Amino acid sequence: MLLTAAYTYAKSTDLNTDDDSTPLFNAVAYQYRNKAVSDFDRRHVLALGTTAELPFGRNHLLLKDPGIARAILGGWKANAWLSAYTGLPLTPPASGTSLNAPFNTQVANRVKSEVATLGGIGKAATWFDTSAFAPVTTAAFGTASRNSLRGPKALV
Repeated sequence: MLLTAAYTYAKSTDLNTDDDSTPLFNAVAYQYRNKAVSDFDRRHVLALGTTAELPFGRNHLLLKDPGIARAILGGWKANAWLSAYTGLPLTPPASGTSLNAPFNTQVANRVKSEVATLGGIGKAATWFDTSAFAPVTTAAFGTASRNSLRGPKALV
């Protein structure tokens, strides 16, 4: 039997990782707000794997004798993999109607100091506490930070 394991602890930061290479905050006075963890940042990644030879066939516990069953079932191996990793970062968006700043992206106003992770997954579920954010109704950028939230973890 063979067992493998790999763990990575990492952090990636940048000013922009959007597909179109346009920063969220393009206005010169607010460009400092672009620095954050990268869109692809996964803080923790764990990969486990195993391979085992099945007990069928020549020199094994079962189906030792020559025959069709040994020819078909003998010599096989089974393997399994498990991967677990943290969720990707995300930014709480807001309508940019009041912003009136072309080539910029509006973010929501953060109205609570802590944002609870509720953990809901699916169309009708809520992943984080949406009451921690409010729409922006003035000609200003919202107070939420770029990539300040984390999406769901994965176990595959």
